[in-house]
Amino acid sequence: MISEKRNNLLLKVTGILLLGAGVSFADYIEGIDTTDANGYGLDSALMVTANDINGLKYHLGPGGGAGYFWGLFTYSFDDIKIAATEQLNPYGPPTGFYCSVIKKKDNTYSKVQVLKKLADGRYVFQYGTNTTPNDRMLEKLDYDRSVRYKPNNVYSTFGYMTGIGTLTWEPPLPNNNHLLGYIYYMPKRGVFIDTTAPINPAQWDSIAFSDSTRLTLNPAQSYGYFNLVAVYTEGKSDFLQGWTFRNCLLNGVNWTSSSPNRLLNKIAVKKTDGGFLITLQPYRANTGPLSLAVFNVTGVGVAQIPVIKGNSAIWKTDNLAEGVYLIRAKLPDKSVLTRTMVFTR
Repeated sequence: MISEKRNNLLLKVTGILLLGAGVSFADYIEGIDTTDANGYGLDSALMVTANDINGLKYHLGPGGGAGYFWGLFTYSFDDIKIAATEQLNPYGPPTGFYCSVIKKKDNTYSKVQVLKKLADGRYVFQYGTNTTPNDRMLEKLDYDRSVRYKPNNVYSTFGYMTGIGTLTWEPPLPNNNHLLGYIYYMPKRGVFIDTTAPINPAQWDSIAFSDSTRLTLNPAQSYGYFNLVAVYTEGKSDFLQGWTFRNCLLNGVNWTSSSPNRLLNKIAVKKTDGGFLITLQPYRANTGPLSLAVFNVTGVGVAQIPVIKGNSAIWKTDNLAEGVYLIRAKLPDKSVLTRTMVFTR
């Protein structure tokens, strides 16, 4: 009994000594702090100036020509779950108080967002730091595995002469859902996006699907606001929080006026008895025959759909397994339109 009391007392004393010495076993910590009068914080790893913050910025920056933008998606602070490691933009990062990732001298990563400037010239900032050197994860180790997490570090580049864009990213945090791939979204034609309001999924169209962490985009898919979600057997992740505009010009001509088939046409899908009515709008049948087909996420064709009324077709879904499918329309000029659809019963 005396020995047990001694052990308990020793544990309590040891705990008090560790706390007094400032020892912390946290793998990831978040907080709010203030820079000094010169704009330095996080043990001088953070530097804030009048309109800029050091580190790797989560925002597209100017590229190699007027109107071209490269860089990371404009992530919100909460959506940054893994620290990005490369700027990749050879023409310089953007300025502004965007979220940034900073690697300190002790090789620990922090995400940072400036919240406000005080009257005395200091800055209030929010931070999240992984206390383990060289560990890029910016989330607690015991995070909720039931969440359908979003893609990490979405990065946009472009082809200067071709206007062809590339989107790359890192997978979501590991979780208990079954990842199928990713859907690239853009606003529906004619929709005005209010960047002061939350994202409304009804205003967005699925443009392309990828089962890898890379997507090649034609110029029409590279101009305007965009978003990327992860698709699981259990459903989709939420949209990324952060308005990001891709501006891609080709030889000084806005591609939105030079590729009518890819921009003016869209694939509309409407549920009917035993299937879906697929319509290409506002496609004119007198321009030539239209081909419609459906593929699963592995690229295997599951249906070749006969076209009716020149621009519509009925896709019968009897005995079709639940999952993600890609609807592909081939136009007479050999250009191709695609639309991703998640089928559930």
